[in-house]
Amino acid sequence: MDRAHQINATKRYTEDDLDLLGRTFEETDLRAGTAWDMLKHSSMELPDWFKTNLDPFSDEYEAQQLRMWQAISGRGRNYDPEVDELEVIGPGVDAVRFPAFYVARHPGAVQNAGNHLIAMGSILQHSGLKAGDWALEYGAGFGQTALALSRLGVNVDTVDISKNFCGYVKENAEFFGTSLTPHVGTFADLPRGRDHFYDLIYFYKAFHHCLNFRHLIKTIKSVLRPKTGRIILCAEPIFADPTPAVPYPWGFRLDSETTSVTRSRGWLELGFDQKFIVNLFQSNGFKVRHIPCPQTMYGEIYVIEHRDDVVSLGNYWLAKKDAEGWYPPESEGRWTKQNATIPVDASRNFSALTVSLINHLPVQKVVSLRCGDETRSVTLQPSQIADVRFRNNGSRSVDVSVECHRPTEISSSPDTRPLGIFVSHIRYL
Repeated sequence: MDRAHQINATKRYTEDDLDLLGRTFEETDLRAGTAWDMLKHSSMELPDWFKTNLDPFSDEYEAQQLRMWQAISGRGRNYDPEVDELEVIGPGVDAVRFPAFYVARHPGAVQNAGNHLIAMGSILQHSGLKAGDWALEYGAGFGQTALALSRLGVNVDTVDISKNFCGYVKENAEFFGTSLTPHVGTFADLPRGRDHFYDLIYFYKAFHHCLNFRHLIKTIKSVLRPKTGRIILCAEPIFADPTPAVPYPWGFRLDSETTSVTRSRGWLELGFDQKFIVNLFQSNGFKVRHIPCPQTMYGEIYVIEHRDDVVSLGNYWLAKKDAEGWYPPESEGRWTKQNATIPVDASRNFSALTVSLINHLPVQKVVSLRCGDETRSVTLQPSQIADVRFRNNGSRSVDVSVECHRPTEISSSPDTRPLGIFVSHIRYL
C-alpha cells in the first residue's frame, strides 16, 4: 500500500510496479471505491533501455515496441495474436437477446450501453451506405454494428480472430435473416479476395489491436471502392495533444488502466499520435476528416476517403499539429502563419504535384517550399499567382513545408494578423 500511495501522489509508476497493477486489476476489475482508486489515472515511466530517437517506420522501432509488450504483459516470448488476443466471455452467452453490453447489470451498465449505442449511431450516420452496398468490419466481436447495417439492407462481412465471436455473429445473421457473414481471420485478411470491393471498411475499438497497421492500410485500400469508398476509425486511442500515455508517434499505451489489462490478458493495446496516424493515411492517398463526439469518446470517428486530384485547402482537414502553422480555412484556401506544413500523398499513382500560391497582400512576398528532397523558392509580387511544382520522389511519408520569410501585418486592414502566404490548393498530376 505504501507504493500504491506513492503512485497515487505522483501519478507515475515504473516497470517494477506492473505486478502490483495486474493483481489489483484482477481483484477489483477497475471498480470505483476499491484499491484501484490509488492506481487509476497514472502512467508508466519509460524504462531505462527505451530509445526515444528511433525512426517510427523502422524495424528497430517495432522491435522495441514488442519488447515493451513483453515487459508490460510479463510474457517472456514473442507476441502471438492467436494466443494473446483471446476474448473474455462469461458462461451461457445469449448472442441474440443479450449480446455484448446488453448482458451487464452493474450500476454503470446503462450509461455504458449508451456510449456504445452512440458510437454505433456515429458509424451509421457517417457510413455513406445504402441498401445493397458492401461493408467490412475488422475485429467485430459480437458484431452489433454489423448486424444493424445488415438489417438495413447492407451486405456485411466481419473478420475476427475469435471463432466464438464469429459463431455469435452467425447466430444473429441466421436469426434475423440478413446478409451478414462472419469470417475467422486476422487483420488484413480479405474474406472475398482482392477482386471484391467494399463501400465501407470500418473499425470500432479494434484498429489499435493491429501491430502491422501500415500493411493493413495498404491492403484495405486495394479493396476499397474506387472514388467513393470510405474507411471509418471509431473510438480509437488517437491523441491530438502530447500525453504520458503515448509519449511517441505510436506504441503501447502506458496509462495504468491499459497496462493492467495487458498484464492480465496479454492484449496488444496501441495508441497513436494524431499527426502520425492521420499523415500515414494521407501519405497513402487518402484524405481524413475528424468528427468529434461531445457526448462520449466512443462516438469520436475519423472518416477516411480517397483523396481528390485537386485538394482545396479551404475544406481540407489537418491534424492539430499540422493546423498550428495555418490560420483557419477560408472558402478559397488558407493563410500560412510563418512556417506551415501539409502532408501529401506519397504513393506512386501520380507523377508530380503543384502547390498554388496567391499573394493577396500589397507587398512582395518571398516563399520557400520543400517537398521530400526538393526545395523551391519563389518571389510573388502583389496579386501574383504561382504554381510550384514537385516531382513524385516515392518517399514513404512526405510533407510540403511552406515558409514565408516575413509574415506581414497590414495596419490599414481590418485583418491585422501577421500573414504569410495564401495557399489555395494542391493539384496531383
